Amino acid sequence: MSPPSTTEEVRLEDAREEAIKSLDSLEEAPRRHMFRRIINWIKSSKSEIREPSYHTSHKGRPSSKEERSGARIKSFLEHATSMRSGSKSMGTKSFRSQSIGSASTVEGTNNDDVFRSLLPAAYQHNIKCIVDVQADGNCRFRAVAAHVFDDETHWYQVRMDLIRWINNNRALYTTMWRVDRAATEETLARLNCDTSLAPSQKWMDMTTMGLTIASNYNVVLHCFTSNHRTSYTYLPLLCEPVPDDRRREIVIVWVNNCHFVQMFMHSN
Repeated sequence: MSPPSTTEEVRLEDAREEAIKSLDSLEEAPRRHMFRRIINWIKSSKSEIREPSYHTSHKGRPSSKEERSGARIKSFLEHATSMRSGSKSMGTKSFRSQSIGSASTVEGTNNDDVFRSLLPAAYQHNIKCIVDVQADGNCRFRAVAAHVFDDETHWYQVRMDLIRWINNNRALYTTMWRVDRAATEETLARLNCDTSLAPSQKWMDMTTMGLTIASNYNVVLHCFTSNHRTSYTYLPLLCEPVPDDRRREIVIVWVNNCHFVQMFMHSN
């Protein structure tokens, strides 16, 4: 490889070396996950861009229903950043409805820093890194899929796996949560969703799904929130105790009452 000949090439070479060092410093699981995200980003960047099929006006507000539906939705990070900079806080219902959309990064903002700032100080020294997932109403399932399959796009597989586990263990599920057949069917209907913009009726209920996730994938699931009093650890129900050296622990984080992200913690 010939040495870089221009200032721009030198900067790109330095950035490449810094990126490689950063990836090499990660443990296997987060490194593999970041490689997957880079590959997906490269593939998506090669997609063909076509002009919209409806007429767009660049002046004033969108007038037609088609134009309004085509308006860009702010990402979760944009909302979080604007809230940190002192903008007027909006109600939870409004925040949730507007945060469903692309989870693209904010220019000049470090994702990890934004999410860390939303968690209690007591957690900070244990956090290795926090990875965002797409905020499309399936973020809980995406965060789990990113851990289990190293790919958040397998969120639908997580939904189907949880449905299968409940159907195979109905007696245990209904006894454990003291629910009747109708309530169980309602939970299954909530899980059964294949749309990439899931309505709130199809979001995951961690109250019952935490143990289901841990049991189905035979993992220890930590679910953290901005309030340590509402953070929980879920253990698998139907397996033999796993030795410490083979036990798998995954962490997902509920931030700002509207979004789940994936988190990696330091060993031990």
